[in-house]
Formats: sequence, C-alpha cells, structure tokens
Amino acid sequence: MITYSSLRKIIRILIGFIDRALNAGYELHYINKAILFDSVSSRNVAQMTASSHQTINRMATKLLTLFKTSPDIKFLELSDAELLALFYPKLKNKVSYKRRPPFEMILKEATKRPKKLALKIKTIYLMYREEDPSTALGISQFYTLIKQEIAKSKIEYIFTYTPGEVLAADYAGVQLIYYPNSPKQPEYLSVFVCVLGYSNKMFAIATKRHTTKQWVNSIVAGLDSLGGCPFTIHVDNGEMVKKAGLIAELNEQAECMAAHYNVIVDTSRVAMSQDNPKAEKTVQFITYRILVPMRRLHFTSIEEVNAHLSAEVEKLNNEPMQRIKLSRNQLFNMHEKSTLKALPQHPYRPFDERFPLKVSANATITYKGNRYSVPYTIRHHKVIVEITEDELTVFNNYKVVATHQIAQGVNNDSILDAHKSPQHLVQGNKNKSNFIEWAQGIDESAAHLIERQYKNVNSDNSNPAGKACIMIQKQLKRFNEPDFILACQYADEHQITSAQEFKMVMETEIYRDIDNNKPFVPLLLANKNVRGAQYYGE
Repeated sequence: MITYSSLRKIIRILIGFIDRALNAGYELHYINKAILFDSVSSRNVAQMTASSHQTINRMATKLLTLFKTSPDIKFLELSDAELLALFYPKLKNKVSYKRRPPFEMILKEATKRPKKLALKIKTIYLMYREEDPSTALGISQFYTLIKQEIAKSKIEYIFTYTPGEVLAADYAGVQLIYYPNSPKQPEYLSVFVCVLGYSNKMFAIATKRHTTKQWVNSIVAGLDSLGGCPFTIHVDNGEMVKKAGLIAELNEQAECMAAHYNVIVDTSRVAMSQDNPKAEKTVQFITYRILVPMRRLHFTSIEEVNAHLSAEVEKLNNEPMQRIKLSRNQLFNMHEKSTLKALPQHPYRPFDERFPLKVSANATITYKGNRYSVPYTIRHHKVIVEITEDELTVFNNYKVVATHQIAQGVNNDSILDAHKSPQHLVQGNKNKSNFIEWAQGIDESAAHLIERQYKNVNSDNSNPAGKACIMIQKQLKRFNEPDFILACQYADEHQITSAQEFKMVMETEIYRDIDNNKPFVPLLLANKNVRGAQYYGE
C-alpha cells in the first residue's frame, strides 16, 4: 500500500514532467507517457520515490486523465486523505472491531511518571485485556498504537537565546572506561557537558563522580575554557538543588559559586528534562559522536581521557552546522564571545566545609587545634569560614578578609603581621632578630651584647631578654653614640651580660679608664647569702 508521503512525492514529480511538456509546445490532449518519460524513465522515478515502476506508470495514466477531464483541480493543495481518495476511489478503510487503547490514561501517566511509564503500560494492557479478551488488541499492535499516539502528543518548543544569555549543563548517561591500575580492572568516569545557548559552542570534561563539588569544578572549568561568564547557567534538578520547586532553592555550594561569578543558576523542574533541551540535545550529540566510540579505546589515566575528549569536542566545534553553514566556533567568535562577562581574578574553589565562627578578642579563629589570624578590626565579629583541601578562607560581609594555608598537627598558629594592630606590631618586633639588626647598625660589640641577653633563654621572643634589650637601647638615648660604642666594647671585652651592669658601665664611664691591666671587678657584687652555681654543682 502506497503511503501519503510517497503519493504526494510521485504526483509532484509527474506534475513537473507535465509542465515541462507543456512548455516544450505539446498540447495537453496529445501528452502521453512516452512524452512524460522521454528523458527520465519510470524506473528512475520509482527509485527516487521508493516505489515500483508499475505504480509510477499507473499514477501517470491516472494523472493525465484527471488533467484532461478536470483541469481546475489543484492536486498539491489537497489533503492526504483527499488525494488518496482521488487516485484510489475504490479504497475503503478497514473497520476493526478491536477496542482502542486507553490513550488518555497512558498520556497522563507519561506526563506524571515518565520513568515508570514502561511498567505502567504493561499494567494498563493487562487490565485492558482482562476487560474483554475477544475485543482486545494483541500486545504488539497495542504497543504500536501507543507509540504512535505518544509521538503525536509531543510538541517541541523552539527556545531562542540571545548571545551570552545562557550556558546549559548536564551529565551524560554514558560513562567512559579507563584502566588506571590494571588492564583487567576498569574504572568508570562520568562526563559533564555544557553548551552556550546562542552559538552552541560545547565543552566536556570527565570526572570520577558527579557530586555537587564535581558539578561546580566542571562548571568552573567550562567557564575558564569559554573565557567569560554568561548571565545564566541552567542545570537539572539534581546535586545543585537543596529544595525543588518552580524556583528551586540552591544548596550552599551552588549559591557561593553563583555569587562568585555574579550569575543566575536556573534549574529544570523535577523530571522535566524538556526544560533544558539545549543540554539534552548536546549530550545526545556528543554521546553518539564521541563517547560511544571512546568506549572502544584504551586509556590509563583521567588526564589522557580528558585530553582526547577535549580534542574531539573541539573538532565538533569547528564543523559547519547543517542549518547555517557556520561552525560553532565561528558563530561564537563573531557574536557571542564579546557579550560574555569577564571572569573574576581568581577561579572559584569549591569548599569541603563551611561554617560560622566568632572572632576572639586576640583577632584569631580556631580550627582543629590551630589558630589563624584575621584583621584586628573585626575582632568579636561573626565570620564565615570555608575549608578546601589545603586552604582556609575567612569571609566577613561576603568579602574575603583572610586566607591561610591549613596548618598540620595542633597548636601550630598562622599569624600574619598584616592582621595585627599597631600595638601588637610593636610588641611583636621585640625579638632577637630585630634587636640584633638594630645593634649591628651601631657596632659589632653592641650586637654581641644583645646576643648575650638571649644566651640563657630558649626563645627568640623571650620577654625578659626583650626587656633587657630595651634597657640597653635606652642607654643610647641617654648618652651619645660614641660613648655607647665604647661601653659596648668594654662590655664585650669583660663579658658583661647583665643589662643592669651595662647601665652602670655607662653611668660610671668606667670604659674611659686607660689602665687595662687592672683586674675586672663586677659592678654588681654577689651577695654572700645568695646561693650560686657552685652550690648547685653547675
């Protein structure tokens, strides 16, 4: 039986042949099949229309007869049913006593629970057949009619996008295989795909899982590849969503990413993949063109997989598209690249932990037994702390105020000078290195005197040693520098350690005594009632 499309195609070709004969000067009542098929045989027409040459000859005879008897008929403007009735007037539709399937119920289930539709159709068929087996269709015919009805009920809306408007993203259903450890132990990779709405420029990357963190990392990689940000990123209703709805509530990770790039993250409704058709079509395209062939290849690392995947996607981006004869990259560079927003200075890093803390009075926060400094101006404030693999970041009023490398172990503090108050900076400068640097600018003997203050302590930040050094500095302010240097040389020669003794040297000016042969007598005599090193065996 000839189909509607074949019938219409044959008639269009034959009408073209008749018009050609009329233009050649033949009168209509003289035109026959020999004239019609003088240059193109009926067998060639049969091959073009997937019909038999006998059908072509019969159709030519009928069409010539109708042209001569009813010249006013506009054949190509008739409906399929009218055209079939005109050429096959004796054809009668076969009347079936079989009951039709419950289309309304099945279409409702297809909308309500699409993932369970196959199981539901089986149940509906059993109920339909049980009602009256004698008038029920066979299961094959039942499924054929259902398939036709579902196909007729579907309507695809044409989404149009402006340049830079949206980046649609989704994960492919097909996984890639690689062998990182052994050729006999395969591991599987999920594939993230995103596409720009206007230019259809694509990006894909393989990941070990598709958790929220992997979603965010993949989106960040996609934005970096494109060199800019669209105004909207459309994802499905999965790992990025905390609570579904018409306007879904995003989870914390997705919200932070959206704020970092200043984009809107839109989502599909639950079980409504048609809300994100651009991503769905692109995933299907990449699956058949790239992912299925890649499953036959042997890879040993995820880097090797992504290098091959990236190269294959770029090939597709450079292929001309069928409808507009331009490649995705050409369309992107001509119209869309300039409309993308600039990327932030640093890419977003998804966090492993995120929690609020209150800054202590000493301008630090504590994480796993270690203290980390924040600017002293926000002490006692509540801040947000984000933890990544090796970094701790502190936010105050949505701005980054401190970043530290995570310290290992416990009781290992990370205190930055930039976070200290002026008073704390002064106090922090009271250490051995700063005092030594000061003393070396005066004289080497002064540096030796400072070093002796730290001889009996085990910390360069010792408070008693620091106070002794401050006392020594004050002597320079009280007296002039030449006398101070002479006193330091005297103290160096006689191994004076005590700051109090050095003060007495300065006050008594004993360093001016030219008789160097006199034995040195300590200026601070030991008290006989004080037990010394000899008593304790030192």
